[in-house]
Amino acid sequence: DTDSVFVKSLGVCGRHLVFCQGHIHPVNHWFEKLPCNPAKGEILTLKIPDLDETKIVHGPVWLVPIGNQLFRCGSTYKWNEINHQPTTKAREEICAKLETLLTLPYEVIDHQAAVRPVLMDSKPLIGLHSVYPQLGFMNGLGSKGALQAPLLAKQLTEHMVNGKPIDAAFDLRVKVLEHS
Repeated sequence: DTDSVFVKSLGVCGRHLVFCQGHIHPVNHWFEKLPCNPAKGEILTLKIPDLDETKIVHGPVWLVPIGNQLFRCGSTYKWNEINHQPTTKAREEICAKLETLLTLPYEVIDHQAAVRPVLMDSKPLIGLHSVYPQLGFMNGLGSKGALQAPLLAKQLTEHMVNGKPIDAAFDLRVKVLEHS
């Protein structure tokens, strides 16, 4: 069937296959020409016993309550150091900014680093392959992925299933043409 995709290694067959590969998408030969500009980011997990906050706090850094007096705090951007290794420099940078926002004592419980999938103009892209429309793409969510993913997934699904147009701000075909 020319309208379906078969993934032999997974034993899966369907009408569409959507690639959501993060910063490694250039290794996918179907979408390798999309410019990728990944950014490393680091965050801390903190224990702040005296902070009674249930909402996200945004300032020089952000703090997200995750329960049991624990908070996530971040973050950094590095464009020239693409790896998953936490650095002392980033930890110190986050802590210095945190201390301009918070006067309470805190303890660093964990320190993580990851690579954000950033594309073109730092905007995410969704859409279908121009030659093989059964192949979809959703990537480039960067640091706002958790906020944008539900809307973008809905738009892409409605486009694949019902032919509904994708918002031009996120449409893979529109954006690729603009940057050609």
